[in-house]
Amino acid sequence: MTKPKNVAVNQAIELKPLEIKEETLDTAPKTENTELVIYIGDSLKNGKLEQFTVFNNGIPKFLAEDIEKCPAINSLILPISQLGESRQKLAIQGTMEHTLNSQITQYVRSEK
Repeated sequence: MTKPKNVAVNQAIELKPLEIKEETLDTAPKTENTELVIYIGDSLKNGKLEQFTVFNNGIPKFLAEDIEKCPAINSLILPISQLGESRQKLAIQGTMEHTLNSQITQYVRSEK
């Protein structure tokens, strides 16, 4: 498991979207170096992806279509170590997290 980094309050943290892995959560091998990631955006329709869902072996394949249609979904799947700061920014208009979440909200509303 990776050690958490100490970050100054005014220091910027670069958010890096995660790549979709070929494995699904059911078939992905478990390793000690896998960091948990969490989705912080709005929930998708039909319970396909709920806000604050945690993944422990990458992003499952069943989300690939939604991520292709709305790349902001992938951008709001972050290492769990960034949850606190990113969750705060989600509520602040003008931040990257808020803007990405607005794109997800529009995508969810447009889906039938």
